[in-house]
Amino acid sequence: MRALLCAAVLAWPGLAAAAVLELHEQVLVSQPRVRLADLADIAGEDAGRLRQLDLGAAPRIGYVQRWTRNALAEMIRRRAGAAVEWRGAQQVQLRTAARLVDADAMLALAMQVMDEAYGAAGALQLAPQARPVEVEAPRDAQLVARPLAGRQLAPRMEVWLDLVWQGTVYRSMRVPLSVQAPRELLVARRDLAAGETVQAADFVRQTADAALLGGPAAQALPASWRMRQALRAGQALAASQLLAPHAVRRGEQVQVLWQEGVLRIERAGTALADAAPGERLAVRMAGGAEFSGRVELDGTVRVDRN
Repeated sequence: MRALLCAAVLAWPGLAAAAVLELHEQVLVSQPRVRLADLADIAGEDAGRLRQLDLGAAPRIGYVQRWTRNALAEMIRRRAGAAVEWRGAQQVQLRTAARLVDADAMLALAMQVMDEAYGAAGALQLAPQARPVEVEAPRDAQLVARPLAGRQLAPRMEVWLDLVWQGTVYRSMRVPLSVQAPRELLVARRDLAAGETVQAADFVRQTADAALLGGPAAQALPASWRMRQALRAGQALAASQLLAPHAVRRGEQVQVLWQEGVLRIERAGTALADAAPGERLAVRMAGGAEFSGRVELDGTVRVDRN
């Protein structure tokens, strides 16, 4: 039978055997693309060209790709215009060389990235919310963490890890973490109402969890600043919870000013958002009309001329 196959190939119209291929039975590849040289030892005058023949993507981890002599001969004829003489196996089974990426390696990298991003101000207390599942990856794939830049520290965070193989992301994994960030913060001594003017005596510096703040911590209490929202005794103060003097809170009554030359009109309106002096603010008048203006240093909203 083998002699008949060889004779058939050699008798193909216009073709003569340009190479001898000795097909392997089992092959492990470690690169994303498969070449003919991975599957067989090639000799002959056309061997150099045939060795580089691209057979497509390597199989995914855990899968087997099979090539028969006939399938390879047809591809070689179409792609390279060559006939070959066969030796070795009747077919080859192709797998991608793999390694196991264990859960400890994924957790260690995720925690390292968290420490690098948020640990400059002090130690973090990190714990896995769920242990990562071990995965198989190509043998030389690299485990890489995605950047955390721009993400605010929170009690629950996730780090995305990529297995990068030959410059391409082969697989991605999510590592969820519980986060605590003990820091010396301003903590309320008593309940503070929204809009209330605060002073240093209302707070004490003590260790609290900065991950609960939802933003940067307040570092100081300038005179005459107010609470943007209510704060319970024992809670730490975030910078976003403070309003500068004469800043306006959403829902507050404000004086709305129109002025054209010597003509000056003032009416009461309702702020539709929070705004500090110099910022733009939309207000709603008693009759329902809405206007936009800029907050003055005294908290008045000066409406722009049309």
